Amino acid sequence: MPVYEVTQAHILRYFSEQDWSRATRRSRTQTLRSFWNWAVRAGFCVTNPADDLPLVQTNAPNPMAVPYRLYLEAVVRADPRTSLILRLAGEHGLRRGEIALINTERDLLQEDSGWILVVHGKGGKNRVLPLSDSVSHALRCLPTGPAFPGKINGHLSGRRVSELAKCYLPNPWSIHKLGHMFASRGWAFSRDLLTMQKLLGHASPVTTQMYVEVDVGYPRDVMGMVVTRSFDERTDLALRKSELRYRRLDLETISSQQATELIALLSTKLDLSISVRKMFAVA
Repeated sequence: MPVYEVTQAHILRYFSEQDWSRATRRSRTQTLRSFWNWAVRAGFCVTNPADDLPLVQTNAPNPMAVPYRLYLEAVVRADPRTSLILRLAGEHGLRRGEIALINTERDLLQEDSGWILVVHGKGGKNRVLPLSDSVSHALRCLPTGPAFPGKINGHLSGRRVSELAKCYLPNPWSIHKLGHMFASRGWAFSRDLLTMQKLLGHASPVTTQMYVEVDVGYPRDVMGMVVTRSFDERTDLALRKSELRYRRLDLETISSQQATELIALLSTKLDLSISVRKMFAVA
């Protein structure tokens, strides 16, 4: 069917026939809107039939981080190649496709601060990642060239990398969930979402939030910090002490206990020997 003959009804019928996840449906909707916007600008059609398609909400964040104990057990049990794959995912946040593309001759560089890795991400977007000493040493010990040789342009496929990792990760855990573990641990140590976004190579912090599993006690920790660290210690203490000096009382409804406290407080401001003589002086 020619582009200019497609209607919204055609698109809706096509969508209804697909067994897509919510994320895929949202992505396809955005793609069609962009395509027909281009078609209108190029003069292939007059209107965009995808303009008024129903909005598809994003999935609520549901990170599932591999338990760190299981990760360590997998690293110890795995053969050297797979152990390095697991560490690149769990300790550096690399995706399976990014691990597959590592080339020690091209991507492993040394800076004053240490060794770094040029990571080839999705959509041809590269990022630079600092490496731990132990992982950089393991990569430098490999032969020059593809870190994980295979039949796909000289290296393994991303799928094969995932399969190797899965051999040592029990259900339901996968190499993708190691990325969630890296994000969650990085957030727990740093509380810096923007840095985690940069390390993971996400275009938006919204995506990073979907990877981060926040420990349930952290909101209470934040509340405690707000209460106790509003000011520097000296200013905070002075303000809290001064606050105790001001009390508002209703003399019509004051209790006997409050009256006693008030008399005791006021008595500290008086010379009792003088005031008592004045109160009981005989004219």
